[in-house]
Amino acid sequence: RTRVRPIHVHSASAMSAREVITFQCGHYSNFIGTHWWNIQESGFCYDSSSQEPQEVLHDCTFREGLTLMGEQTFTPRLLALDLPGSLKTLKEGGTLYDTKAKTANPAWEDELDVHTAEPPVKNEFLEDLDRMDTGANEGEEAQLPASHCYDLDSSAEVWSDFLRLHLHPKSLLMLPGHFHNDPQGSFDTYPAGLAVWENRKFQRALEDQLHFFVEECDHLQGFHLLTDWDNGFGAVASMVAQEIADEYPSKGLLAIPATPSALPLDKTPGFRPSLLNHALSLTGLLSSSSLVSPLSLLHNPWRTTPFPRPPLPHLSYQPDLAYHSSAIMASALDTATLVFRSQQSPCSLPALCDTLTAAGRKVCSMGVCLPFPLPPGSTLQTELDHAPLPTSLYPLTPFTSHKDVRWSQAVALRGVPPEYPLCSPQDPRWSHGKHPSHVLAAHLAEHCPEVNSLLCVVQKPFPLNPPYPVMLAADCHAAMKAPVCVSLSCHSGTHQLLTTLLSETKATNVQRLPAFATSCLDQDSFSELLQTLGSLAECYQTGSPAEGSSDSD
Repeated sequence: RTRVRPIHVHSASAMSAREVITFQCGHYSNFIGTHWWNIQESGFCYDSSSQEPQEVLHDCTFREGLTLMGEQTFTPRLLALDLPGSLKTLKEGGTLYDTKAKTANPAWEDELDVHTAEPPVKNEFLEDLDRMDTGANEGEEAQLPASHCYDLDSSAEVWSDFLRLHLHPKSLLMLPGHFHNDPQGSFDTYPAGLAVWENRKFQRALEDQLHFFVEECDHLQGFHLLTDWDNGFGAVASMVAQEIADEYPSKGLLAIPATPSALPLDKTPGFRPSLLNHALSLTGLLSSSSLVSPLSLLHNPWRTTPFPRPPLPHLSYQPDLAYHSSAIMASALDTATLVFRSQQSPCSLPALCDTLTAAGRKVCSMGVCLPFPLPPGSTLQTELDHAPLPTSLYPLTPFTSHKDVRWSQAVALRGVPPEYPLCSPQDPRWSHGKHPSHVLAAHLAEHCPEVNSLLCVVQKPFPLNPPYPVMLAADCHAAMKAPVCVSLSCHSGTHQLLTTLLSETKATNVQRLPAFATSCLDQDSFSELLQTLGSLAECYQTGSPAEGSSDSD
């Protein structure tokens, strides 16, 4: 429950923690982020006698602290932004720093009418967490039942319904003037987010909470920015990115705009506010971020009819369920970021961004294999030959295809057991089979000889501890772990993503959307938006001058 620091965490005194601060802007992004923090917490080790290698620098994304009662805490370096009404059973200030409130005597001396409301009902998982906290407060050792599978498919209505760990009071910030699930849809547009940003009280609160986390960092390497981009949070995230770029220009900023599979469709031709939200959010993020990786289980999120991808193999999931789709994205995010969160990796977040953004290409794609196949009787080399990387990975970014021309990539592989055979002695590549990283490096050199590649191999598998959804095969959930492979890559498929967004945006009649036309998209601004998208698309066209400059870098 992350009340105390895990045993095997390398502190900054022993090794640079290379801290990263995470923003989560929007409800769906908080779904992804909640899964991600749960996954990281599942990898903590509290057993002082454990001989298992601790390969992940948890100090990178977590921080030590003390409660007002002097109790040690270990909480995420996180700022989560959402709308009032989205927290359900979670208090805005959290519960970790609670103190007993003093009962004040009211000044009114006459009889008072007291009205109370029933608190939201907690699901089985949250009730078990409360029992854990009660046991910890009484000095008992309390843990979640490891073999118990929680069925949260119907009860995980908001992200706090499956939040496993405690948050610092500075981690939560509610946007003023709007409400979660407002039937009027008052926060459904990019201009609504810009209007919130004009609220000076909100800006000061955000700056105060950001500085709280920044000032305690010794070796800050950068920021994660998870955001919704189909509503007003895209504008808020764009402004946050601009603020970070202005105040911390030497730090890396990895922006991840995410689109849920159950995105409401703009079915009226020329009247498509969510399309403009995407276009404005993407250009806004690209102007200030180091690297942008859009995520969605939809192949084309801008069609007027749903166009999902074929389902991921080896997984049984409901793509329209935020609890499921966000878990898949969080699994990929956790593995991809090992490139700059692992102990052995010399790569930093700014270095990763520099590797993937040659020739002005700041949009990259993410692909995942969950679980990565390691069947008995086979070898790692055999499995890689059977499904070459990275083209065999399932794309999590719209318009990605195995036929795309790749210019640079970062590949992370985790969960190859020490005893698993790496290569057959009869294979002429046997000399490459001394470590999984050697096998992976040789494989990519053979299949992607002209691609600039970063590699990260971690022995520890991906944890499937509750409340991760039961989506994988029974043997994986029984073992509570699975091998995973993920890639971040810069490739030509982004040209189709940008040209599709450009053509669909051109067809939008801005004058029919007064919320845009009267605030941020007059005729000149609309023309500039189209020109920016067109210029970005040219960078990804094969045979363009940008491709030649990339080869020479």
